Amino acid sequence: MKYSLPKSKSPVWFRLLAWILLLNYSLFILSRIIVGGNLDGRVLFSFLILSIVVTLVYFLGYFGARIWAYTFAFANIFALGYLMYSVIFNVADGWTDLASFIGMLFWLIAGFVLGAIFQLGIFIYRKISSKK
Repeated sequence: MKYSLPKSKSPVWFRLLAWILLLNYSLFILSRIIVGGNLDGRVLFSFLILSIVVTLVYFLGYFGARIWAYTFAFANIFALGYLMYSVIFNVADGWTDLASFIGMLFWLIAGFVLGAIFQLGIFIYRKISSKK
């Protein structure tokens, strides 16, 4: 089975984005439960806002930035994996929640920047190729 992102401006993007939002939000909550931190309304709202921001980066794929979306998807999966690894194995005793969150943000920012660089590179390559 071949896995690929939907075509630009396809309605399938909205279903994909809903799943991404749900995955991020649920793993944020799960990590907080594992750490044993409080889960009040402010924390849940903060996790929701962060999940929405992450999902909105994927939304660039809806407008045709598929390379960016692929790169960011890989970075998001890696970042969530790192978050769960840090929390489950308690890599920073006493600072697990903060260290795992900062590590996750690092990988998300790295995916965002790399995705932008790759997408820009493809864009420039296509412009140069079309002039020949």
